[in-house]
Amino acid sequence: MTWHVVFSGLQSPWWVAFTVIATLLCFTACVSLLRAEWKLVSRPVGVLLLCVRLATMALLLFILLQPGLLRSIQDEDLPELIIAVDVSGSMQSCDRHADADELIVWAQALDIIPRDLEVNELEEWRQAWTTAKSEPASTIEGVPHTVDAAQYRWLLLDDMSRLSRVQLAQRLLQRAPSSLFEKLGDEQDLRVVLFDSQHHNVPTDDSLEEILAESGSASVTTDIAGVLNYVLTTEVRASGRSVLLLSDGRQTVPGNAVDAAHSLGNQRIPIYTVAVGSQQRPKDLIAQPVDAPGSIFANDAVEVSSTIAAAGYNGRAVTVRLREGDEILKQREVKIRDDEARARFLLPNLSDGHHDLTVDVEVLPGELSDENNEQDFSIAVIDANSTVMLIEENPRWEFRYLHNLLERDSSVELHSTLFRQPFLNLLDESAMSTRLPDRGFLRSVLSDTDLLILGDLPSDRLSGDVWMEITQAVESGGMTMVMIPGRFVTDLTRFHVSLQKLLPMTTLTGHRAEDVVPSGDGRMTAFRLRPRPEAMRIPMFQLQPDAADNAATISRLPGHPWIAVGTPRPAASVWADAVIQTSEGEESFPLVVQHHYGSGQVIWMGIDSTWRWRRRSGDRWHHRFWGQLVRWAARNRSFSGTDDVRLTVMSEYISEQQSVDVAVALSEAAQARLADTHVQLEIYSGDLNSGERDEPTTTVVLSPAGDDSLRYQGEVAGLSAGRYLIRVGPESLMPVDAKPVQSPLTVVERASPELSDIRADHQHLQQIADVSGGRLLAPYELTELPDILRNHNSRRASRPEAISLWDHWSVLVVLFSLMLFQWIVRKLSGLP
Repeated sequence: MTWHVVFSGLQSPWWVAFTVIATLLCFTACVSLLRAEWKLVSRPVGVLLLCVRLATMALLLFILLQPGLLRSIQDEDLPELIIAVDVSGSMQSCDRHADADELIVWAQALDIIPRDLEVNELEEWRQAWTTAKSEPASTIEGVPHTVDAAQYRWLLLDDMSRLSRVQLAQRLLQRAPSSLFEKLGDEQDLRVVLFDSQHHNVPTDDSLEEILAESGSASVTTDIAGVLNYVLTTEVRASGRSVLLLSDGRQTVPGNAVDAAHSLGNQRIPIYTVAVGSQQRPKDLIAQPVDAPGSIFANDAVEVSSTIAAAGYNGRAVTVRLREGDEILKQREVKIRDDEARARFLLPNLSDGHHDLTVDVEVLPGELSDENNEQDFSIAVIDANSTVMLIEENPRWEFRYLHNLLERDSSVELHSTLFRQPFLNLLDESAMSTRLPDRGFLRSVLSDTDLLILGDLPSDRLSGDVWMEITQAVESGGMTMVMIPGRFVTDLTRFHVSLQKLLPMTTLTGHRAEDVVPSGDGRMTAFRLRPRPEAMRIPMFQLQPDAADNAATISRLPGHPWIAVGTPRPAASVWADAVIQTSEGEESFPLVVQHHYGSGQVIWMGIDSTWRWRRRSGDRWHHRFWGQLVRWAARNRSFSGTDDVRLTVMSEYISEQQSVDVAVALSEAAQARLADTHVQLEIYSGDLNSGERDEPTTTVVLSPAGDDSLRYQGEVAGLSAGRYLIRVGPESLMPVDAKPVQSPLTVVERASPELSDIRADHQHLQQIADVSGGRLLAPYELTELPDILRNHNSRRASRPEAISLWDHWSVLVVLFSLMLFQWIVRKLSGLP
């Protein structure tokens, strides 16, 4: 630690120029003054005064240059290096499809091949791989002592292609005799973190090879953003921190690794990335998620389809099968074009209940893996048609398209009432009923109705008796009611008191999109529908089988020029928002709101223009949305229940790591039997058709839903793949000799994107390194890492200490002393 003199004033050219000019002027004045004084005093006195003045000028120059003392204090702690190794499913795969250049680079990184090969030598290695690649390894390995140079090169590259990516990462870190751990051990505090969807620390010793061999699974996902956020949230020591990331660069769960890397870069924590794996796409057939509804009626003619992603098999015909267990239901041959094929199957007549189905594609020679050649899905078959009642004031567009859709659906029994409709006197009466039946018959119809759709009605259209019957059908009959508002929305506050309780919204108002965002170029502005994440599990919002495609499809649906929104009740669930872009950003309104009422539910749609979704797509989205809503409402009403206890499960089919909302509605008699115990769900696993069951797999205690003391709700989560039975408890809740109230639940293995495309994403790793201030290293450049870190940490491992000299009190004492001495000499010499 040596002190160094630094002059701060020299950093500004203008200040230096001013100092030089001022010094020259002072020196000129001193010389002129000396000539005048030599006539009045002796030469020795004149020389003494000149020396004092020059010393004063030198001291002033010293002050103007602002000198100081600077030294660096080294931190005693070693800088920290976090080595993050990806052990996810894609890292367990071998790169048999890698090209010769990639294999040569890996072999050079492990010092198997010299790094200084000439161009002609590299070409010999490439030719050895491409010409002998198809030769069986056994014909070469059987006589290793007789192989020629080309076969020997092929053998080495073949060994490299048989290494899994995790094995390659381990050898890069611990290859003998120049282990990276040994090189860095004296200069860095090493910490190894293994990660896939989770992360955990492991020791940096010889056991790392065994740990890596035991870690990872082909079913897990990769979360690079998660491990970087972990590094970001741990305390950083003063000596600094760096990150070495060995991965294939794939982020297969929601998260942004580049944003996390940027945050690390702001804290001067660089990330040095090493891409492990080939960028080449292997030959493979991959069955994508199946496009199929979650539930259908027994006589529905339903088409299911699956896209087969294919790499390296263009022009090839493949066989795709639809099966249930080992029984093949349908089979067809499709041709692969542009790296994909689409197989469509018309479902055969299935029996009532749940059906676990599979779409699989034959395994072709040369495929990377046959584990992704099939895709499971499930369908619930309901042995009943749905009864829908549609009540509307005027034949607006929403009513016309919705009425025609439901009338064409052979699985729907439709009762329509249109109060105001054109009548041309060509028939004895209007085509549709213009009035509701009397109260007794209406009660009978509502008791069988699964879904009631109320349109735009004025406040005085329905009598109090009608509202009471609707309320009773929802509360006790488990009916679903959907309200589609219109221009009479502001009159809803004056509706019957029963409707006030039914509505999940209060203080309702209508909004035009052009009032929120005026149109500047003549084009109509519009609100867009955006479901919330928890609503994407509800069938009506499942327009596509893949979650990412589903969200994109909904965001692209035609917008709506008008909405009716309000304030959701405390116990209501907001399923979707109306979103519009303004000059100040994004503005959203709660649009589709639902709440439970007794054993039924009420849904506020908030828009009257879903018919716009038919633009250039026909029935595809409009029919799927409303068709799935109708079937979902029918399934909810047909769930297990008695007059005292009704069980509602939002979905009977979920994937792993998903949850499902469950609700139980009680009568006052059941509530009295409950006494001081809790309403709970007993979840059993195994065959749903078996008789007696063992103890439940798990138990979920339900809590009261808002201010409704007769309704309880909860969430079932954390179940592994399998079939389950949800039963309402305790037993004291049910009357004597009553059948248990229960519902099936199927949990399917979560489809992992790990093996859908195993190409290494070098570009992603490059972005991570760049935004953090690090660097993407080739595998053979890992030997340079100690020098790179040494250069980086030399700036981080020390902290400066400075002492200012020019404004120190001692300098001021010397300056005043020189000026006082000059004044004394002048006075003693008789000078003024």
